[in-house]
Amino acid sequence: MAEWIRSAQTLSLVHYYAREGYYHQIRKICKGNSTELVFWRAFALAQEGIVSDAIRECESIQGRSGYKYPVDAALMHFHKMCKTEDTEAIAELEVRLQGDMNTASDPERLFTVLFFIFVRDLEQARRN
Repeated sequence: MAEWIRSAQTLSLVHYYAREGYYHQIRKICKGNSTELVFWRAFALAQEGIVSDAIRECESIQGRSGYKYPVDAALMHFHKMCKTEDTEAIAELEVRLQGDMNTASDPERLFTVLFFIFVRDLEQARRN
């Protein structure tokens, strides 16, 4: 099977599982090191309450071309989920997000909106 077909099928499953709240299933199918799989694995970890691991996963893909805006937005969301917020990291991410918002491509914006829809933050989804 072609790699892009396998990837499309995986992402379709990720979107279905995210919508339905089957976060452990997302972790099971997002094996691999592609940026998109790591991002969705981090999302699933955070939704399961394993926020420190989610942050660590996102930091491993931070700054990759085509993913800066969604990764920074996710990191901001994850840091705000922590019991003790890292105010320094949040301040740094806020500054970075201002720049990212102006330069983000349409696919990056779509990726970010999907993330916010799946974490049920519709206000942020509308804003992006």
